[in-house]
Amino acid sequence: MWARYLAERLEGETMGSVRPVSVVQLLEDIVKQSNINKHTIAHVRSLLSGIYTFARNHGHFDGSNPVTGQILRHGDIVTTQRFYRKVRRPKVQKAMKKLARKVGSL
Repeated sequence: MWARYLAERLEGETMGSVRPVSVVQLLEDIVKQSNINKHTIAHVRSLLSGIYTFARNHGHFDGSNPVTGQILRHGDIVTTQRFYRKVRRPKVQKAMKKLARKVGSL
């Protein structure tokens, strides 16, 4: 999901440069260009929020999470905060740790 929807779009951005309005624009751009359903965009949004939460919890970012509270309204697509079921949570946490190591090494 990171490589497919976010990596290119966030290239050159720092965690501190992303603002709530940037998140909404980013998600709208993904919807327009990728023809994805509301569940997929909710997962993209959740991943992005999780990256900020993980970074903040581990001391890599001190600001507020710019994804929290943002709702994307694009046609019939409305996304809100979604949470992964317990079964998938360990996989998501492992992926976030790997991504944080990668970001930290830049």
